[in-house]
Amino acid sequence: MQSQYGKYVEIQDISFSYGQSEMITALNNPQGKAISYRFKRDAKGWRVFASFGIEESKTISCEEIGVIGIDLNADHVAYTETNRFGNPISKKIFSWVSYGKTNEQLKAITGEICKEIIDKALSAKKPLVIENLAFQEKKGTLRGGYNKFSRLLSSFAYGLFFKMLQARAFKHGIQVHKVNPAYTSTMGCVNYAKRYGLSVHLAAALCIARRYQKFSERPNSATGIIPDGKGGHVAFALPERNRARHVWHFWGRIKKKISTVLAAHYRAKYNRSSSSLKSTRETGNSR
Repeated sequence: MQSQYGKYVEIQDISFSYGQSEMITALNNPQGKAISYRFKRDAKGWRVFASFGIEESKTISCEEIGVIGIDLNADHVAYTETNRFGNPISKKIFSWVSYGKTNEQLKAITGEICKEIIDKALSAKKPLVIENLAFQEKKGTLRGGYNKFSRLLSSFAYGLFFKMLQARAFKHGIQVHKVNPAYTSTMGCVNYAKRYGLSVHLAAALCIARRYQKFSERPNSATGIIPDGKGGHVAFALPERNRARHVWHFWGRIKKKISTVLAAHYRAKYNRSSSSLKSTRETGNSR
């Protein structure tokens, strides 16, 4: 080919589907920028991958005015923004169903959600707070009774979301902090769901944000009022707290009690419904 084209071949109008503007900046860097290229051939032909370091943007987020808590679930992402006092001032649920999607479809859906989250963080000038959990630990928390779709969450989808979110945050100067989300769903369910009219997962995102802000995690009252998942609420007495032990020990006991309380609540509703139908049949009345 050298006799026909010479020593070098120049191909015009090359563009990258992701990172095109950063690529142009790297190529035109006056101090020079190291760029590595990888050529790969597959069934569709040749592909070229370019890799280079990206300069960290100047940090614009300020945690003194509040933070944004993110709670990732198998079918949605819960977003709750707090003010400097730890009170929720903004919330949103992003639909995020990863099950049945190809990798490219999942990347597109996840990219749009991450873009909107970062745009909101840029507007609020607040950092993000996410959970610091391995995938298997997350699956375990979803099996705790709050999310029947835990089996639909894959390791690829879980890792992809946080990778894309942190990459975009890095690019735009938004700080991302991690906290242990232990018992945040339980605390949110008992302390904040009814108080602020939040779903269990929005309340969990609120607790993730408040944990980074180092606010108290004590129960608000001696009685827990939690959503039953059917549009109603269930009230029950909280167990006695042993103040010699960490507050998480107390929330662990409540988590176990919630499962028992909800099971009894559903049995009672079913029995009442069955009794009503039986009474109607016995009297010969119709509804």
